[in-house]
Amino acid sequence: MITLIKGITVMNTVSLEISVGVMPNDPEGLSITPELDLIKPALLYGDNAILYSPHIMILHHLDTQGSLSEEDFYSAIGRYSEANGRSAEEQEMEEVLANVERLQSKHPRTPEEEAILLAFSHFKKDVKQGYQEQIRPKIDKYLASTGYKQIRKAIKEGLLTVTPLTDENALFSPEREDVLIQSYFDHIEQIIQKPAVYPLLDTFSIDVVKALVKDGRLPESVVASKHGKQVGIATQLMRHAPTFPKADVYDIIDIRKDLRKPLIRFRSATIRLGELIESPVFGDEFEAEVSDLIIRDIDPAILEIQEAAHNNRYLKKLMNEATRSIGTVVTNGLTIGVASMHDFPMFLSAIASAISSATIVGKTAQIAVDTHKSKRETDQEIAKREMFFLTEMDRQLQHRSQRS
Repeated sequence: MITLIKGITVMNTVSLEISVGVMPNDPEGLSITPELDLIKPALLYGDNAILYSPHIMILHHLDTQGSLSEEDFYSAIGRYSEANGRSAEEQEMEEVLANVERLQSKHPRTPEEEAILLAFSHFKKDVKQGYQEQIRPKIDKYLASTGYKQIRKAIKEGLLTVTPLTDENALFSPEREDVLIQSYFDHIEQIIQKPAVYPLLDTFSIDVVKALVKDGRLPESVVASKHGKQVGIATQLMRHAPTFPKADVYDIIDIRKDLRKPLIRFRSATIRLGELIESPVFGDEFEAEVSDLIIRDIDPAILEIQEAAHNNRYLKKLMNEATRSIGTVVTNGLTIGVASMHDFPMFLSAIASAISSATIVGKTAQIAVDTHKSKRETDQEIAKREMFFLTEMDRQLQHRSQRS
């Protein structure tokens, strides 16, 4: 895959796709904060992400029902009735549906039969309209209360895919919770064993993986996933930035394009840093080792970048002052010259002054050029550093928070 970053062609030989797994633990079923906490670093570090979450799958299903055709919508209602057992009214409706299906395939039809089909068509439209006017607003309000709009945005941008853990029939079943939970862990058990996968799991899912390893259902090697370690380190480093926990998915999507180039070096750094950590990514000591790494290596590197940026701002100030000096000298020289035109001797003096001013201008201009060159070179050196991704991410998120 070829990516254009500010005029530079970058060849991406591997598309970094992160598999995010989250098991809901909110008893009220409202908050999707656990999912968002992992989706944000996945969207920044990866090229795209695949989400495994029973909670989000249900919300996604609710969200997409509004875009169904009348036929599909009515079919969904039928699946719900079928999965939850039929009442007497629903059994009667089933007979009506069977009769309608028979009439639709019959040719020619009597006027009475045409009237039955027309009435049923109006009935379907009424059901869909009732959904849009009465039920859909309540669903939208519920989705908004959970924070799902952020998920919808990432899906719309083509950055996030929600994995269907099971078919729609199971969603309407009274046993749907058990079915979804079992399906979720079946999926996690499969993806965690693929070496090419970049897994990013919540704490509960990690504990389940470790339990499966202990029981012998999974090989011990899955606990030491190199790709998982890479993503795990990146996630903790991003969370270390003061602005990151407060950012939302809209912020992440907005800044990710500008961070594509420094991300290349940052990814390289996470691989190198992973070699310094002995604990496996799903081990008990992993987070503690990353915290030590941050104190020992990352914080000093970030401080060095911040100090260099501060010095660079001082260079910029010098450059601006030098540029202003040029304007002041030229303006003063011209003012003296124009004012002295009526007195030739004073005019000669003004010329001499102007010549002297030109010399000063030349020196000042050279200072401005040298200062600008030094600033540009410092900018380039800062941008080359591996942790520049983190400082620039923090700067851009801070800028967005100040604007809002």
